[in-house]
Amino acid sequence: MRTNTTTDFEVATNFTGHKIDMSLDQSQLAKLMGMFIDLYTDKIKAVLREYSTNAFDSHIEAGVDRPIELELPTIWSPFLKIRDYGIGMSEVDIVDIYSKYGATTKDQSDDYTGCLGLGCKSALTYTNQFILTGTKYGVKTTVAISREDTGGGSMVIVNQTDTDEPTGVEVQIPVDPDDIDRVKTKAAEFFRFWKPGTVLIDGVQPESIEGFEIEEGLLVIKDTQDYVVMGNVAYPTDLNVGLRRGYSLVAYVDMGMVTFPPNRESLAEDEEITRESKRLIREHFMTRVHRVVQDQIDDCSGPGAAVRIIMEWEKVLDGHYHSKKFTYGTETIPEFIQGRYCVSTRDSYRPSSHNWFNQIGVNYVADALFIKNYEPLNFTAGHKKKIMMYCDQHSHTQNTYVLSAGAFDDKWLQGATIVDWNDIKILKIPVNRTYVARDGGPKGSYKGAYVNGKYVSHLLAADIDTNKPIFWTNDESDLRMFNDTIAKHKPSGYTFVYLTNNRIAKFRRDFPKAKQPDEFLRKICVRVAKKVTRKDMLTEAVRTNSGGILKRLDANQVDDPYLKQTIELMSVPKSATMVAWEEVRVIARYCGADNEINLPDVEWENPLEAYELLDCVGSYYLSRMPTDHVYAYINGYYNQITKGDN
Repeated sequence: MRTNTTTDFEVATNFTGHKIDMSLDQSQLAKLMGMFIDLYTDKIKAVLREYSTNAFDSHIEAGVDRPIELELPTIWSPFLKIRDYGIGMSEVDIVDIYSKYGATTKDQSDDYTGCLGLGCKSALTYTNQFILTGTKYGVKTTVAISREDTGGGSMVIVNQTDTDEPTGVEVQIPVDPDDIDRVKTKAAEFFRFWKPGTVLIDGVQPESIEGFEIEEGLLVIKDTQDYVVMGNVAYPTDLNVGLRRGYSLVAYVDMGMVTFPPNRESLAEDEEITRESKRLIREHFMTRVHRVVQDQIDDCSGPGAAVRIIMEWEKVLDGHYHSKKFTYGTETIPEFIQGRYCVSTRDSYRPSSHNWFNQIGVNYVADALFIKNYEPLNFTAGHKKKIMMYCDQHSHTQNTYVLSAGAFDDKWLQGATIVDWNDIKILKIPVNRTYVARDGGPKGSYKGAYVNGKYVSHLLAADIDTNKPIFWTNDESDLRMFNDTIAKHKPSGYTFVYLTNNRIAKFRRDFPKAKQPDEFLRKICVRVAKKVTRKDMLTEAVRTNSGGILKRLDANQVDDPYLKQTIELMSVPKSATMVAWEEVRVIARYCGADNEINLPDVEWENPLEAYELLDCVGSYYLSRMPTDHVYAYINGYYNQITKGDN
């Protein structure tokens, strides 16, 4: 491609003196070459782009009408190979052009994509060495091209042989095994913009972009990114032509219509030539797309088909077409159809949801089911069910239903799916009499019960054993609290059921012997309480009120007889009677047994209260005090008080 090396400005100056032209520092050429190599951010795509466009340029220059060829890497052959059959390359070409940055033969013509003399070294941005094989004048020249430690590059001609192979060039680039899939993906992405017949990948034509062709070179595709394609290179950009989300425009332009930075990964958006070309693309698209839609309408079979064409384009275009006022014959296609309509949708949240309108958009033609002769004033959930039944029976897949009291005779509805309400209303909605309990259980079951001590989430009435005691409660917490006691005192089996208030009456009719457990539990609590002795109560008082220090003391080391007795009581294990009482003590309050229970009264004073120093220390520190200190203080204090020891 021709490059513009002239400036469009003039420099006027009155300065005089020695003029110095700027140049490159010869000692820094390697560093500068490294900067040229590292131009690219997407290294794999750079390699694919630069060598494939060079190969295609070579075909143009040689007048060759055959595709360039790519061989993608595999795990067994991890090399990317790009082959052309163009003008070829000799040793002289390699020395005079290929080895030099900026050297090119393509910057004086817009027939070629290349123009900067940089892309042929781009493989060094990905790998440190690759192989170039040039065939020309019956000689095959193989060159190893490497990147040096200094950052620059070097070439070594490793072989030259006579050959009868066709003229052309092949580059062979080693690929990291981890990049093999990425190379394949990026190749498919890059070459989808190439025209059929220009490239083969592993012997196969790659898939091309597909979409709505506005005209040759102007294509709407399903994508999120617009592209300008020049010289087989698709440059991402934003053309702002008013397409709906998920659609984009691909515009093929002639060489030189847009400019790009040296790495060719994007457009030079700020350049005047690029801005002007994008403006022309937008204007041409807006004009041309209206003409395309109108041409399709002119060729369609009727007004309804015309509306459908607009609806199809509405999926792509962002609603500007109606402002253009398309016509069918001599009439303008309307945006709305007048009338009185009830509109509902199959997937509405509430079955009876609907709205009444005095007009509907023509877009309903493509996607709605039209129901004529609808007479009811109120749309109900039952009407919706019948419509859905009718659709299922007749394979109608529309999601929107449009109902009208009259007929749909508007010509713009020609071809729409129209059915008669009289054919729908005669349908009978099947009645589902399957019982579903509010708690999710089967009919005749009770949610929450204990049977012989085991919990059952849903107990069937038929499974209740009437030969064993049956208890019930309407308090779910009582079910859990009372069950252990009932299970212990009814080892032969029982049923304990939780009932909601609305089920109590029927349950008592069905199971007349069933009782609430209060009376049964009250008798148990009274019976257990009668067995509790004064010693049980005294021992319990000592354990409850004396503190942790007494558990650590030895009665034989204490002189105070009351304290000695208290320590001995601390070591007495709980009696079976006291264990039984503790199990039912809480239940006694809930079942009303408290009034009938008279436990033995005991009077007990904590012997430690006589020892003021221990009382001042507090129970926490006292429980951690060395016992020999405690014995010394208690015995000394006791003997002083009782015997008068000094």
